[in-house]
Amino acid sequence: MNWGARIQTRVKTGYCLMAFLILTGSSGYCGDLKDSAIQAVQKINEAYSNRKLNEKRYMDTMYVTMRDLLSANIHFSSKELLTLLGPYRKVVWSQSPGTQYKRNFYGILSNEAQMSGKYGEMLYYAERINQLQQIESKRPSLTALSIIADYYLTHASYDKVKNLFEQNKAYLQTIPDIAGGQEMHINDVVQAVIVLQKSAQALFELKDILAGTRAFELIQKIDRAANTRTDINDNVKANITFLSCMAEYQYATVQKNALKQQELFRRMTNLQQDKQTPDYMKYYIESCLIDWKIAFYLHHHNTDSSAHYIKIYKAFIQGEAIPYNRYLLHKYQAQNLYNTGRFRASADMLNAASDALDSTRATLINDIDEMMYARVKAEDQQVLLTSTEVAYEKTKRRLRIILSSSMIFLLTIISAFFFYRQLQKNKFLRFKLNLARNIHDETNPALLHARVLARSFRKSDTDEKTELEKNIEHTMILIRSLSHDLKSTKQQTIADVIHHTEDILNKLNIGNTFNYKITRQLDIKRLISHYQFAELKAILNECITNSIKHANFDEINISFIQKGSGLMISYSDNGKGWDTPEEGTGIGLQNMRERVQRLNADFSLVNDYPNRYQIHITLQLR
Repeated sequence: MNWGARIQTRVKTGYCLMAFLILTGSSGYCGDLKDSAIQAVQKINEAYSNRKLNEKRYMDTMYVTMRDLLSANIHFSSKELLTLLGPYRKVVWSQSPGTQYKRNFYGILSNEAQMSGKYGEMLYYAERINQLQQIESKRPSLTALSIIADYYLTHASYDKVKNLFEQNKAYLQTIPDIAGGQEMHINDVVQAVIVLQKSAQALFELKDILAGTRAFELIQKIDRAANTRTDINDNVKANITFLSCMAEYQYATVQKNALKQQELFRRMTNLQQDKQTPDYMKYYIESCLIDWKIAFYLHHHNTDSSAHYIKIYKAFIQGEAIPYNRYLLHKYQAQNLYNTGRFRASADMLNAASDALDSTRATLINDIDEMMYARVKAEDQQVLLTSTEVAYEKTKRRLRIILSSSMIFLLTIISAFFFYRQLQKNKFLRFKLNLARNIHDETNPALLHARVLARSFRKSDTDEKTELEKNIEHTMILIRSLSHDLKSTKQQTIADVIHHTEDILNKLNIGNTFNYKITRQLDIKRLISHYQFAELKAILNECITNSIKHANFDEINISFIQKGSGLMISYSDNGKGWDTPEEGTGIGLQNMRERVQRLNADFSLVNDYPNRYQIHITLQLR
């Protein structure tokens, strides 16, 4: 039956008076469908106020209308719904006992939250539906339990799913005995299987094999009982078969029964190809099969088959912007690379997987859901307390006070956190400065005294410094560099050396008289000490200056290659070099050698006269 015919039937019976106008597009209202929907609901409220609808007809009409609006993809926020349905809620809560209509009210809100992706709100309303069902019939709502279990499972809260199963196990164990009879609606049978399948999955994840097996066995019994019913349709049958296969596969996986897993591959494929299976389910079956086969072949190190299904999975999620699917793809690829012995590539792919699914994003999603849950709970409680205008005003004042207090408390906590963190930061900076000052103040006088003593023991009056004096002076330079590192808020990196070298080359190449090329194979974020930074900068400055002063060249090449903690710097120009060895022993080169020696590095010069010369420096990064 199409929408028009369906709604017209309800109009004839007094239901959905305005929904017909909205959904057939014949409404006289201007604006979009949402505005028309709001006016339609208001008209139903007016019809009840004017006594054109009795109480029961009004509540049934409002419930069916809201379901039709949701089916037509007309959505409202929780706050909009609570305001729009305010009169309807007053009538529902005036019923005694009226539990069914209260469940209908929360069902509207839960369905709206689920369709809008507001899962925190959905969880709250599902809990309310379950509470009301417990009050009315002393048993849980299977629909609510399936929503709650799915929410916890999606958030990997397996313990909460286990607790949900344990709390409702006594009732769930009775379902196989009543699933075959008409006293239990067929939709409730499906919901029961969903709850048990989610429970089995969580229990197997927690390695609670005994309880997981019990949940799986209950699914098998319900499946057999449901298939004896005369009112079971193809949609319900396919759903129960799909859920039963999922639970059985989890059971086979725990039992490490490879033959059973492969049998379930065939059964799921048959279900997917069955003409009686609804089209919307075939997508879920295909997705499930791909995941199963990838995990199966990865576990059994069948790299060809796993690579084949990973390729299918990549095509399956093509065009999707879901980070978790990209994360799974990289994770599967990393495992397959590992199985083939390509450990380095596997590690790189795992890094890509981590990038695809940032943990802070997952945390943020959980926080958003929790805030939605808390917010909608507060909104719901606020409406519950609006029986009179005075009570409503009192509630608003209380909420304002609570909100203000919460904000003040929250701001106080945040301020205290940042204040404490700043105190710790300042304390650490003071510690660094004091340490730098103490190192400088305590060691410098002692080293100066040692240098004076060393000078007094020279064997001659020449100006040539002894090796001891040179070492003392070198130690003083190192200590000054260490003090600088401690006092500085910026740490030097290899990239800073490269940037400085590029700046020098650009400044000296004003007329574009030469070309230069800098190649790098390194971690540019690798930290180095201030001393190494200063010495390397000076060495490269000397290399460039020597080329400009003495070489007839038009090209400079510099390379930085890092292997572990080792760094090799190569410098060359395309000048002729020196035609005699003595020409490579000038003051500039001698300064370079001394600086390289102070860095405990290796220095080599290759004079390929008349083609060019090269300088190689190899050192350990500190």
